[in-house]
Amino acid sequence: MSKSILQFEPEYDFGIIAISSHQKDYRLCWFLNRDLKIQMERGKDLELIQNNESAYFSCFHFSDEVIDVHYSLIENFSGSTLFLSEVKQADFFFKISGETNDQLESTLLSQIKNCEVVQTAFKLEPEQLKYASKFLYE
Repeated sequence: MSKSILQFEPEYDFGIIAISSHQKDYRLCWFLNRDLKIQMERGKDLELIQNNESAYFSCFHFSDEVIDVHYSLIENFSGSTLFLSEVKQADFFFKISGETNDQLESTLLSQIKNCEVVQTAFKLEPEQLKYASKFLYE
C-alpha cells in the first residue's frame, strides 16, 4: 500500500509587531490608542492549554471599519507561561489583519517605536515563526 504525504503550508494574512514594554497591559493599550489614534478595548482573554494547564493572556481589539483593518494587542506572559515562547524578549504582540500592506505596517512600527512607554518594537514574519498559528485563533 502506498503512502500519500500531505504537505500543508499555511498562508498568514496578518502582520505582527513584537513590543517590549515594562508597562501593564491596560497602560500600554492607553498609550497606543493615543499615539495610533485608535480605540482598542479589552476583549475576552485568550486561553492557552499546555500540559493540561490553562494560561490566560489579555487581549485588546479595535476594528477600523473605514479602511477594513483589525488591530489586536496580545500579552506574551501569563505567569511563567509564554504565548509565543520563541520570542521571549517581547512582552506584547500587536497584530494587524485585514486590508494591510507593507506601508501601513511600516508606519505603525515607526509610531509604536516612538511611543514613550515602549523600549523597543520590531516586525515579525509569521511565516518564520514556529507557532504563528496561535494568532489565527485570536
